[in-house]
Amino acid sequence: MQKYILVLVLILGHTFGSAQKARDLFFEGLEESKAGNDKKAIVLYTKSIELEPGMAISRYNRAISYYNLKNYNEALDDLDKAITINPKHAKSYLLRAAVNGDLKKYREALIDIDIFLDLAPENGEGEYYKAVVYKDMGNKDSACMLYAQSLGLGYVKAKSKVTECDDDTTVIERLNLSKVAENKSYGFDSKNPVKVGGSPSTQREYLDMLIDAQGKHISYKRSGSCCAYKSTSTAAIFGMAMVDIYSITYRNEKNKEVTENVYISFYDYEEPLILLGFSAAK
Repeated sequence: MQKYILVLVLILGHTFGSAQKARDLFFEGLEESKAGNDKKAIVLYTKSIELEPGMAISRYNRAISYYNLKNYNEALDDLDKAITINPKHAKSYLLRAAVNGDLKKYREALIDIDIFLDLAPENGEGEYYKAVVYKDMGNKDSACMLYAQSLGLGYVKAKSKVTECDDDTTVIERLNLSKVAENKSYGFDSKNPVKVGGSPSTQREYLDMLIDAQGKHISYKRSGSCCAYKSTSTAAIFGMAMVDIYSITYRNEKNKEVTENVYISFYDYEEPLILLGFSAAK
């Protein structure tokens, strides 16, 4: 009995020792990768994987180094294995999307980005890289829309892209708001959004023109998007457009502060109306 216990202790000791050595090699590889030494990092990650084949994080990081070196097939092989080991690791799908995007396998890239967004909802990084794919596909309108969504979700890398999109937008004339909506649902119901056309900057222009019952400009913040609807706009993705949600704060006729959601689309244009209870700056 003591002999068996001794063997078990030796086996467990070897197992724990291998696991620790694999982690040490992984972190050494990570340091080399951070320093830009991807070839050295790959050697260390490989040794880590040899000791612990089920260590998905080593395969994911080795895939990053392969990707940096443009060794796309090796990167894809590592990512496939990493996802098999840990199908909930969202970043593996995003990196595989980047690899497939560089290989011009756009359909596969978009599928992986959607999986990433399922695992990490309302993620600006996912929207950003989806925009990159659409731009590479030649669909600039959709790319600009997605860059705007990415920035709205707090992904600051998208800011320069949104600025580029706004600069490239040809504005025929400034919004002219003269008519007031006849019912409260206009703009306040996702099924009856304000359709300003143009770009995300046109949405902001519309909101900047609104004056509340106290004669003051409203404040606003984009809080997301929702409510896909069929659209013939060139910016629509597979014929579907989204409505952006803005949380606006204003004071009503009783001088009470109110916060509500307003729904605006820049995909389509219908003469914008002034929200009921508001006026427009001249």
